[in-house]
Amino acid sequence: MILLFHQGGANARAEYGPLVPRLIGQGFNALAIDQRRGGEQLGGINRTVGALEGAEYSYCDAYADLEAALGYVMTEGYSGVRIAWGSSYSATLAMRLAAEHPGEVHGVLAFSPASGAAMEECRPDAYSAVLRVPLLILQSASEMQEEDVQRQLAMFQEQGHATYMAYPGVHGSSMLNPERVGASVERNWEVVLAFLQAILNR
Repeated sequence: MILLFHQGGANARAEYGPLVPRLIGQGFNALAIDQRRGGEQLGGINRTVGALEGAEYSYCDAYADLEAALGYVMTEGYSGVRIAWGSSYSATLAMRLAAEHPGEVHGVLAFSPASGAAMEECRPDAYSAVLRVPLLILQSASEMQEEDVQRQLAMFQEQGHATYMAYPGVHGSSMLNPERVGASVERNWEVVLAFLQAILNR
């Protein structure tokens, strides 16, 4: 089971609608949720935000939604491999989910994990340092032009985590969407699917 979490300002249907068929075709189950921090970016609507009627939450506050998603699949009795997949701010929160729920999350894909002032209370280095499950961090080549991103990726590598630079690529999980990248993303998919298969084979 892959738990799919969207990037800031977005929603599950807009970010993952184009990606889920590929995952299902590879034999994976997937659950995508609308977190309380999101919106209409990339198209579509965020149903959770709509139901909150104007209440505001930080990126870190949305961690409760990730825990709820994990709790749901556990309560429903899904006993297979569970993988957390996050995009931008939710990539950082996916690391936290795996770090704080060892034995319940078996791997993490972190697309363009966010840090900085907005993530001060839930920075990725606080969780990557203690993570004991497979973690793959993916950044686009354009993001790698930023010194902060370079330093962050070097830190992940020093901690022993797998990294990948997507070229061409864009921010977050959209680096797997050829329409948003404007070019073939097959190499990016190959890396992702190989990582997922390696977790299943553990």
